[in-house]
Amino acid sequence: VAPPSRVAEVDTVVEPEPVRVRTCQVEPGEGDFDIAGSVILPATGEVLWEVGAEDPVVPASVLKLVTASAALRVLGPDFRFTTRVVKGLSPGEVWLVGGGDPTLSRTGTGASTYYTDPARVSDLVEQMILASGDTPASEAFSRVGIDASRYEAFPSWNDTWRPNAAALGFVAPVTALMVDGGRLAPAERLGQRSTDPVGQATAGFMRRLGETTGFWRSEVVQGVAPSGGRVLAKVSSPPLSVLVDQMIRDSDNQIAEALIREVAVALSVTDVDEAARQGLSLDTPDRDLFFADDGSGLSQRNAMTATMATAVMADLLVDAAAATIVGALPTPGDQGSLLTRFADVPDLWSDILGKTGSLVGVRSLAGVINADDVLVFSVFVSGPRVDDASREIIDSLVAGFHTCGANLAHLVPTEPGD
Repeated sequence: VAPPSRVAEVDTVVEPEPVRVRTCQVEPGEGDFDIAGSVILPATGEVLWEVGAEDPVVPASVLKLVTASAALRVLGPDFRFTTRVVKGLSPGEVWLVGGGDPTLSRTGTGASTYYTDPARVSDLVEQMILASGDTPASEAFSRVGIDASRYEAFPSWNDTWRPNAAALGFVAPVTALMVDGGRLAPAERLGQRSTDPVGQATAGFMRRLGETTGFWRSEVVQGVAPSGGRVLAKVSSPPLSVLVDQMIRDSDNQIAEALIREVAVALSVTDVDEAARQGLSLDTPDRDLFFADDGSGLSQRNAMTATMATAVMADLLVDAAAATIVGALPTPGDQGSLLTRFADVPDLWSDILGKTGSLVGVRSLAGVINADDVLVFSVFVSGPRVDDASREIIDSLVAGFHTCGANLAHLVPTEPGD
C-alpha cells in the first residue's frame, strides 16, 4: 500500500514594518557651560534629540509656561482680578480691598500705561462718590481702611531674587493691592519699582479721592475689611486670557507672581509649589524633580528637567484651554522677548516661537518649530560664565533642529563611554 502523500508545510512570510532611519544630527557643542535639551515629535511623542534631559536645571522664565497653564486650568480664561471699596462698620468708614490685580492703574482715564486696558483707581473713586449720594465727602469718607490681606499667607519677596530686582524694574514686592505693577513710571516696562506697593497704591487712591472731592483729611488705617460690607465700588482687570498673553509675550514677572498666588488661593493651599503641581495636568516620570519656588522663574531654587519642559510645551499644543499661551509665544523679529534673536537666520523667523528665560548663569528657551513636521523643544544653558552671549548657543541649536526637522536623530556616541 502506497504511503499517504505528504504536503510540505511552508511558513507564512511576514514582511517587516519599515523603520524610518533618521540621519540628521545636531551637536550640542563644547565650552564652559552645561547644556540640557530635548526635542520631540508631538504627532507621535517620539523623542528625536536629548542631552542631559533628565537632569533638573534652573528653568528661569520658562517656568511661566507652567504658571500660565495652571492659571488657565484652575481659574479659567475669563477670570478677572477685582478691586473693591466696601462700607465699614462706622459712619464715614470705607475700605479699599485689594483683589490681587497687579495691573490696576493710578493714572487717569486714557492715560498711557504699560498694561493693556487696565482697571483704574479713578473709576473706583467715581463709583464711591456716586454711591455716597448727597453725603459730603468729609462725612462719607472720613476714615479709609486699606485691606491688602488677600496674599498674607505668602511672602511678598523671595529671598533668592536679586536684592536690586525692584530697582532694575524686574519685579516689585508681591502684594494684593498695588498699582501699575509697582512701577514708578506707569508706562515703562522695566522702570524702577516701588519697594512698598501697598503704600504706593494707598497714596494713589487718596490723591485721586482728594483731587475729585476736595477733601484731603481722611484718616487712613490698614487692616482687614469687615466681612459682608456693602460694595460701594468695584473694578476688574482684563480677563485672564489677556493677562496671560502679556505675561508670556513680555515675560512679565509681576503678573506671573500674582497668578500663582491666585491659583493657590483658589486651591486652598499656601505653597506656590503645590499650586503649580496641582494646576499642571501632566504626570511626567520626572515630576518629582520639579520644584516651583515662585511663579515667575526668578528664583534660583526653581527646578525642572528638559524632558518635562518639552512635555509641557507639547501638552499646550493639544490643549484647547492653552491656546492663549501658544498664541502669545514670541517669534524672532517680532514684538516680545525674541525680538532680537536669530538675527542671522531671518528666513526661520516665522517658523520659530518660544518662551525665553534669563537669570544669572542661566539662559533658556522652550517652544515650537514649524519645520517639515511640527517639533517641540527645550534648551537650557547654564554655568558661571553664561551670559547674554550664550543665547547664540541656543539659537544655533534651534536653527539646527529646524534644518533637520523630523529627520533629526539622536546623537551617536563618538568615543567609548560617551
